Amino acid sequence: MVPTLKCCLGEKDKNFNSPSVSYSGKWMAFQYSSTSFVTVPSLAIMPLNGSAKDIITIPFDRNVSNLTWSKDDNYLYFSAQSNGGVPLYRVSMASKK
Repeated sequence: MVPTLKCCLGEKDKNFNSPSVSYSGKWMAFQYSSTSFVTVPSLAIMPLNGSAKDIITIPFDRNVSNLTWSKDDNYLYFSAQSNGGVPLYRVSMASKK
């Protein structure tokens, strides 16, 4: 049996990258940016069964990496360079902060 593929995200002149699906399969975290300028990609989440209109952008002013979900889907963890170090950050799914 051949699996059915579905395009979750895609838009002209935008780059979507670093997807990370939550343990429950309910959420997807990712980064996106414009392809026409050099910018810091935006961090975002969306319901995996949603569409581009359901994207929630998480305010953050640095390049993020290592997107990892907590096992209960309550938090999204990531790292980002800051002042010579690479701290670990956490986003609460309840507050989206």
